[in-house]
Order: sequence, then C-alpha cells, then structure tokens
Amino acid sequence: MKKLFTERNGGTKPRIAEVLDENTRKALLTLICARMDEEWFGLSFPDKCADGYAYAGTDLRKLKATMDGYGVLWPSQVEDNNPLDGQIFDLVEFS
Repeated sequence: MKKLFTERNGGTKPRIAEVLDENTRKALLTLICARMDEEWFGLSFPDKCADGYAYAGTDLRKLKATMDGYGVLWPSQVEDNNPLDGQIFDLVEFS
C-alpha cells in the first residue's frame, strides 16, 4: 500500500499496540468483505454458470463451509459480537 503524506513526512504512529483497536478491527473485516464482494475467492471456490461452461463468480456456500471447517469466522456475522484478535488474524491468513 502506498504511504500517505503523514507517513512519508514523519507523522506515523508508534508501533506499540498489543491489541487491535476498534477501527483496525473494522477495517480488516471490511477489507475481507470487499474482497468477497469483488469475487477474489472465485478461483479457489468457483461457481459455474448455469449453462455449465464458464466461471460465474464465487460459490459462497463452498467458501463458508470451508471456513467453518477451519473454524474461521465469517466476516459478515461479526457485527453481533467482538471477535478476538486471533480470530481476525486467522481470517486474514485464510484469505
């Protein structure tokens, strides 16, 4: 990712946090949801077109079943509870 103006000019925050803050947590979850919406998982979890010839996006059922098998949280269901940092990192690594 390209560094922003403040990062290039000495305005970065010190890297001393031991846990994710709420903004970072939401940003990571939103990033994964955006990638799902953009069909980034379609190569690994393809959904075939109804005519049977072409790729038609991501089969979210297969993706969710695999994530459930690994015990990885489904990002759109996170709003109800606060996931642990480890759960967020598992999701990022799986993705």
